[in-house]
Amino acid sequence: MGTPPLSFQWRCNGTNVLDATNADLCLANVCLTQAGSYQCLVSNACGSLITPPSALAVLRSTPVFDPTPGGVQRTPDGIVLRLTGLSGHGEIILESSPDLRSWTPVATNPPALGAAHLLDPTATDASLRFYRALEK
Repeated sequence: MGTPPLSFQWRCNGTNVLDATNADLCLANVCLTQAGSYQCLVSNACGSLITPPSALAVLRSTPVFDPTPGGVQRTPDGIVLRLTGLSGHGEIILESSPDLRSWTPVATNPPALGAAHLLDPTATDASLRFYRALEK
C-alpha cells in the first residue's frame, strides 16, 4: 500500500463510477448495463496507479411461468400466462409448440421488470400447447 492519505476512484469501461471512491467497490441490485471492465485509480501525493482490469459479467435471470393458482387463466380472449423473474431488458417473446420441437411466436411484449402477463390469443379449448418465454 502507498503512503497515506490515499484516494480511490473506481471506473467501469474507462468512465468514473459515481460515488465509488472507497477502497472497496460494492454493487447491489446489479443490472445488465453495469457489466464491463472495472479498474480503480489509486492516488496520493506521490502519484497514481490504476489496478489491472477485472471483468464483471451480469447474467439475466431466467424467466419462470408462475406455478401458483391464477398463474395461467383462460379468458374469452385466450390463455393468459403470468411470467416472473424478468430482468427488464429486452422484449419478451412468448412461443408455443404442439410437440416441443416446432415453436411459433404468439406474443411479443415490451421489456418488463419482475413480472408480466402474456396473452396467447390463438389458444382454444381443444388445443394442447407447450409454452416458453424468452427475453431478447
